[in-house]
Amino acid sequence: MTCAGETCECSVNQRWTGLTCVALSGVPTSVTLSPKSRSIRISWSKPVESQSTIQGYRVRVLLNSECVVEVLLVCSTGCTNKLIQHVCSADTRQVRESRKSIELMEPISYEINQLLPYKDYIVWLNAINDGGDGNISETSVRTDSEVPQKPLNISASVVSSNEVKVTWNSKLQGPKPGITTYHIKVYELVLNAEPAFVRGENVTGFDKQIAQFSGLEAYWNYTFTVVATTDKGSSEESDTSAIVTTYQDAPGKVTNFEIKRPSTISTTMEVSWSIPLLKDRNGIIKEYKINHNISGTTTTETIAGKYENFQKLYYITPDRHYQIEIYAVNAINQAGEILRKMYYASSAIDTQPQVSSKGYTIETVVGAAVGCVVFSGIVVGLVCCLIRKRRRNIISKRAKAKHTQEESKIGCQYGEVGLDNVSAQQELGIKDNKNVYDQIDRISTVDKQYENMII
Repeated sequence: MTCAGETCECSVNQRWTGLTCVALSGVPTSVTLSPKSRSIRISWSKPVESQSTIQGYRVRVLLNSECVVEVLLVCSTGCTNKLIQHVCSADTRQVRESRKSIELMEPISYEINQLLPYKDYIVWLNAINDGGDGNISETSVRTDSEVPQKPLNISASVVSSNEVKVTWNSKLQGPKPGITTYHIKVYELVLNAEPAFVRGENVTGFDKQIAQFSGLEAYWNYTFTVVATTDKGSSEESDTSAIVTTYQDAPGKVTNFEIKRPSTISTTMEVSWSIPLLKDRNGIIKEYKINHNISGTTTTETIAGKYENFQKLYYITPDRHYQIEIYAVNAINQAGEILRKMYYASSAIDTQPQVSSKGYTIETVVGAAVGCVVFSGIVVGLVCCLIRKRRRNIISKRAKAKHTQEESKIGCQYGEVGLDNVSAQQELGIKDNKNVYDQIDRISTVDKQYENMII
């Protein structure tokens, strides 16, 4: 003890007990901390310099400099009964356990539960001897992260024709599980089909429980889900939000826009079109506007949008140019994209070949018919030539037989005037002439060629 005037103080690392100065215990040794997401296991050994018998240990866990848990391990057997009190406030979770004197002198391990995941805690540890609380071992530690809980209360609200805001709540399901990333999925609903995934977006930060989607389709049905993720894994997918429909916007262009002459009447013009594509309608199509100059000045007509396909006939003056503009108008009177076409109403009649019901032109059909007739004529002619040739052969044979019967008679008659039978036969034409038969043979060869062709 050192004294100055009438005041005396114990030396460093000593405490006045009311009777004397007692040395304080040193710092516990071999202190290790093993954190989990909701607990910290603390292990240590007795101080090298305990100075006196260890009466117990005090463990305090602090979060943001506030004591959240205080544990007292107090000697109950083999030691003097020393009154050891809690020093943290009464609203702190307080734990008191008994230990034998011999247990306090051996290595100790103790687990503190009911902590929060991914939090930075400070752990104070000191031994208690006759002089009171000894020197403190101070260690910082962060609890581990964990798999997030399922996000709740998914809500979607429409901002504009192409924007939707999505919110959710994870705090109701538990504390911050770690560095959290939310995966928000967008689904579209077309008619009665199942929701179809469109795209997703990530939001990092446990407290950033809001996302805004842009670039969506106008007057389109959407629904949303959320999944929370940390380095330990992903939560269950949230329930699906209520279906929302983005606001209407100006319609897109009409489809199948055509201008033509519907017949050979040059004083008629047909204008036809169809409703915009489903994703280009951007709302409820109320009507269509047609701007034209048929009367000589620009005129606007309104056509009710009751159907999906439209046709309109106009009486026009031939050999003039006409400009037609058409666009859709939605239920909130927003005008859509304009389509424009120029049409020249020619007075000339198209000379395109007529087409039969089976797709052949009349000229093709007539040509085929004429070809068939000509070919049939050739066949008939060849057949007639063969028949005539056959008849000539039969007649020739009959004539030859007749001349043979009369040969002796004729020979006797010419023999009287000094002609032999051969000369008489040649002159009278009774005996065959080789030159004549040569001609017949050639004709026969031609006939055979024709016959082969027919076959």
